[in-house]
Amino acid sequence: MGKKIFLISLCCMLLFFTGCPLGTKKGGKEKVLVIVIENNDSLGETLEDAFAAFTDECLEIFSDILEIDADDMDGMDLVDIVDTYFEDWQIAELTAIAHNHYDHIISFTDEQATGVNFLNTLRSYNTEDYVIDVIFNLHGSQTGNVSFFDAPYAAADINDVLIAEGIMIRALYQTCCHGSTMIDEWEAGGIIAVNGANNVNSLVIFSPLYFLENWIAGDNYQTAVTTATAQEITKIKSYTHILPFINMLFTQEVLDNSTQQVGGSNPQLLF
Repeated sequence: MGKKIFLISLCCMLLFFTGCPLGTKKGGKEKVLVIVIENNDSLGETLEDAFAAFTDECLEIFSDILEIDADDMDGMDLVDIVDTYFEDWQIAELTAIAHNHYDHIISFTDEQATGVNFLNTLRSYNTEDYVIDVIFNLHGSQTGNVSFFDAPYAAADINDVLIAEGIMIRALYQTCCHGSTMIDEWEAGGIIAVNGANNVNSLVIFSPLYFLENWIAGDNYQTAVTTATAQEITKIKSYTHILPFINMLFTQEVLDNSTQQVGGSNPQLLF
């Protein structure tokens, strides 16, 4: 009995000191999460005008989200705030959620968020030992392009690489505008579960975080996506005490445009 207790204790010590996350393997494969976030210094005139008109209120909200002093953002325009704070914040939040569930987490933003780096990262994990999931918070277009830091890449061209090199992505969560127009392309590239907005997507701050939490917690992919959208709306509306007209942002057009479609060979995919 003493020897058995000693062996159990030794195993626990090894797990603790090596920091090995528990339960990350699926069928002997290691899970990889690739995160690419970049706004390319463009948020649209509507958002920038709203920020200019209600700067103090917006800074108060941003201060609460980012957990920094509003004075740290004084004199910055909206694009600068997103580039300086929100992109890194979102990566940090996603990493914290994913930490105990993925064996490898790779993230890119700013000048590192290139299509070249993204594809090379996929290549580096392109063996039977890995399962790859991807999160994009990038601009998208009606013509099926995804805007990385270096250039817009057509989803069709990325899929050509995936197919030619036998690279398998399990799931792609994307906030890209017009992402629904790319779903068929991504599915053709072998992605099992993928989502995309109907048109211009206005719900891009919290939804990736909620999605990943929901999916890891046991929701299937489609449910995790749909629930995350509703959760972001609720979260944004929670700031009406600071910016009372915030409810007016959610017009039927905005909601319809931001509605997520889900596709892939198995939209009910479990984590």
